[in-house]
Amino acid sequence: MEHSEQAQKTNIEREYIPFSNIRSHGEDEPKIPVTTGYFGCFEKEYILAKRLCYNELMDNKAYLDEIAVKSKKKFSAGPILTPLMIKLIAAAAVAVIAMVVIGGILSAKNNEVAEIHQTVYARISSIVGDESPYEEYAERLKSSDLRTYVVQMTSSMDTTLSAIDSYYPDASKASSKVTEENSGTMTALMTTFEDAKLNGQLDKTLASETAYQLSMLISLEQQARAKSTNDDYAQALDNSMRDLEALQKLFKDYSDTH
Repeated sequence: MEHSEQAQKTNIEREYIPFSNIRSHGEDEPKIPVTTGYFGCFEKEYILAKRLCYNELMDNKAYLDEIAVKSKKKFSAGPILTPLMIKLIAAAAVAVIAMVVIGGILSAKNNEVAEIHQTVYARISSIVGDESPYEEYAERLKSSDLRTYVVQMTSSMDTTLSAIDSYYPDASKASSKVTEENSGTMTALMTTFEDAKLNGQLDKTLASETAYQLSMLISLEQQARAKSTNDDYAQALDNSMRDLEALQKLFKDYSDTH
């Protein structure tokens, strides 16, 4: 009888397990009563599992709340850029754009000036050079006057080339565009002279074509003169244009009268 009462008492006896033994949160945690015994073991496991899940959820919630608070503080800290800063940034952007535009304009202008001097140099070099159409066909001219005009023309052009070399040394470094255009012009002139020779019309054709080529060269030198900032070079171009205009008239008069 006493044994039975003792067993019953054991089954309903409760022991107090510190909460820190389940999940450590501090020394002053409350104790949780858990029933021991046959049925008490299941109750104990249930309470333990429930307590663990509860604290795990609470920890996750606390972590999410902490992130939310930090995010709120971060995005509610006020505007990053003040109106003054925005104005300064806008002014700087405008200044940069203006510098880029001005730089592009100046670069284009410098390229244009260089190209016109290169074109004049290339055209004159092609006329007085060793591979010039005049080098090959001037000696075949029947008219001694025409041969004299050609000599005067090349002499004047040699002087102009020397002036260009002195004031614009880079003029001889023609761009591919200038080189191709000039090469095409000289090739076409060479073909025209050859056809005229075969047809017995070399003198008249050479006089007519030379008058035209001189008018084109005068126009190029006028453009170079307008863009020149060197007084000595400008004077050299003035002298060249004066000589070329006189020669152009001589060649044209011959073509018109023969």
